[in-house]
Amino acid sequence: MTTIGMVCAITFMAAITPGPNFWKIVHHSINHSRRRAIFFVSGLLTGSIIHCTLGILGVSALLATCEWCLRAIQLLGGTYIAWYGAKLLLGKKTNTRERYLGEEKRSAFKVWGDGVLTNLSNPKSFLFYASLFTMIISPDMPSMHIVLHIILLLITVFLTNCTIAHVLSIPRIRSAFHRFQDTVAKIVGGMLVLAGIRIVLQNRA
Repeated sequence: MTTIGMVCAITFMAAITPGPNFWKIVHHSINHSRRRAIFFVSGLLTGSIIHCTLGILGVSALLATCEWCLRAIQLLGGTYIAWYGAKLLLGKKTNTRERYLGEEKRSAFKVWGDGVLTNLSNPKSFLFYASLFTMIISPDMPSMHIVLHIILLLITVFLTNCTIAHVLSIPRIRSAFHRFQDTVAKIVGGMLVLAGIRIVLQNRA
């Protein structure tokens, strides 16, 4: 059980650490609606399930040892994250009503898909799950214990991300952010661009 507690603690700390996943939750929560943020978080959860499935199959550990595979993931993932950040950074100024109207034009499925793609294209997520599975899975570990670890890991990720989305979408907090909505969008976009560039540069190292 101490292993389970350690896995949950590590997962929680990883979820609240500012990175591509975190900054995009911030973007959806304060610029759109709690509903949209939850759809995005659900997409992140789906991506985590895929990561866990690959971890169980040993694919993550295998790819992590394949230098060119890892570099390709870093290059593609970093480029996507930087591109999304650039859209926010260079986007035109819009008021709150226009943001909501834009939200209505975008289906829940697309927002969910954005969450899946963000998680899968984030090399940090890939390496996190690969290292975590290497740490918790051993040949003599019962299957039920592995399943329990995975379920609690996914619950921790989902609840942590939902809490972030919930807090940031509280009307009073959102209204405070909306006073500086374009500035916040630039900051979030800039952080995503920096994260993407850093990933790509690591790919060249």
